[in-house]
Amino acid sequence: MPIVWTLQDGSVRVMRLTDKFLSENTQEGETTADAVARLAEVEREKNPELAGATATLVRSADMPADRTDRSKWRLSNGSVAVDPQVPDPETPDIWGFIEGIKDLYADDALVLNAFLVKYPMFLWSMQRMNWPAVRQLFQVAVQANDIAPEKWAQIQALASTYYIPLVEKV
Repeated sequence: MPIVWTLQDGSVRVMRLTDKFLSENTQEGETTADAVARLAEVEREKNPELAGATATLVRSADMPADRTDRSKWRLSNGSVAVDPQVPDPETPDIWGFIEGIKDLYADDALVLNAFLVKYPMFLWSMQRMNWPAVRQLFQVAVQANDIAPEKWAQIQALASTYYIPLVEKV
């Protein structure tokens, strides 16, 4: 019998309780539901990640059999399912990032247009996932003050959101 923790970002963590564990940890006069609720609170106290999470008891039959997509699991209507809208954590969302940059410069389209004219290889490098070239283009643009420091911080946040590796992994 799994307890599904729904975190504030919508992702889930699963804590599976076996029948044996439940029977050994159920106190006298306590129902199964009360025991599960108590054990969930004990787990919440031990694990700071669960501080703002919501615990839901889910039937084992309502859990996905395939565990390969656990990062995409979401709780919906009392069962856990794979959410196809959640991108793979290792797959960069290039177009989401580009749309985010467009939104960032929505009030200043001339600056974005000037950037794309001055750095014509930017979109080509993005489409081909040539991350060293993309990193270099951004570094040059920041050094040349073609990207303001506050915009650069926002672009880095967008990159993180859309899994664009602007920072070289060590």
